[in-house]
Amino acid sequence: FKPANTGAMSHLEVPTGEWQWPYDPKQVTTWTREHDSQKVEDHLFDRNILHFGQAKETPWTKPPFSDIPFDGTGPIADAILDGTFPCEPSEPHGKYIQLLLDSLQAKLPTLPSDITAKDISNGFRVWKEMTSTSPSNRHLGHYKALLSLDGREDNDSTTHLAEDIMDIHHRMTAICAKLGISLHRWQEVVTAMLEKDNGSPKLHRLRVIHLLEADLNLLIKIIIARRFVWHGETHGTFGEAQAGGRPGRSANDIVLQKELTYDLALRTLICLAMMENDATACFDRMLPSLVTLSLRANGVPEAIAKIIGATLLKMRHRIKTKLGISKRCYSHSADHPVHGTGQGSAGSMAFWLLISTILFNIMRKIAHGMQFTDPTSTYTIKRTMEGFVDDADVAVNDAQAKTPY
Repeated sequence: FKPANTGAMSHLEVPTGEWQWPYDPKQVTTWTREHDSQKVEDHLFDRNILHFGQAKETPWTKPPFSDIPFDGTGPIADAILDGTFPCEPSEPHGKYIQLLLDSLQAKLPTLPSDITAKDISNGFRVWKEMTSTSPSNRHLGHYKALLSLDGREDNDSTTHLAEDIMDIHHRMTAICAKLGISLHRWQEVVTAMLEKDNGSPKLHRLRVIHLLEADLNLLIKIIIARRFVWHGETHGTFGEAQAGGRPGRSANDIVLQKELTYDLALRTLICLAMMENDATACFDRMLPSLVTLSLRANGVPEAIAKIIGATLLKMRHRIKTKLGISKRCYSHSADHPVHGTGQGSAGSMAFWLLISTILFNIMRKIAHGMQFTDPTSTYTIKRTMEGFVDDADVAVNDAQAKTPY
């Protein structure tokens, strides 16, 4: 059974009187409940269009990098992967852009993009049927029904019909994965608006969940969330700083390391400063061209990058609340860019794992960080920052200070 409160909104709370999005919630004294479906939809459209355009005007959205398409292909992308793209260090942020470009040079063998019938059947079989998916109404139950025994297994025609239908699904997905095709159906997405605070759906306190087509999400799960992540673990791509989205790692690992760091600084009388940082809306600020280019540099086939890029570029976002699904939609454009890979995509955690690892590595090269040495001066450890998904700790100390404080 589903929980009684799913977090979906039946109304919206907005500031009383005259206001304009975005507003400062600290300056708002009273709130008004808005139940009119059209006004709720208008407010949510304004909110989402600005929310998913937060990465606009960042260095990667300006020439020449803005000429890289969403799928991370083309002459500029290929030059970056080859390490032949010229960069002017004298430009604003030039030093840091060069470090980023160095991180994007191709360095891992390419993964296979083939999808087997077993991949498809096992993926649908273990997927919880209550999961919301598929704007086309191809519910998970339809796929699961083709894999379930119904007591008529001796009837060859029935059994073979279910197998034939599932084989068609497999062939369609496999062909798309091989040729880099994004189906028109995959480019429709429903953005479910959920309240973060139970019973208080304030406009600035909402969570957006993208409901993708089940077969698209399964394809991403097979290639990215499973195959690519294990590929990265095998080749040491993700290092030790980021623990989120990785098999065998948990938030407790970072908490324990943090406590031991505090204890070590206290016992050795070494000064230590640490800042806790939250990368707000990190999934919604990732630039698709940077994501796909990073994936290609780390072994993801170009065909898969094309599927991800084309789908994100052409996505038509419709808003869903308890009041219904909007008939109009918003999409990416030059004036109103829609960035991010979407919370709800099976690949977003792996995308952020890769992007954050690149950022952590750059930070380690340019920052002082913290350094600890054992009593015999045999072993020295230098660390800069560690994190779990969007929460990161940045630290610095002076291990050579003559006075501890």
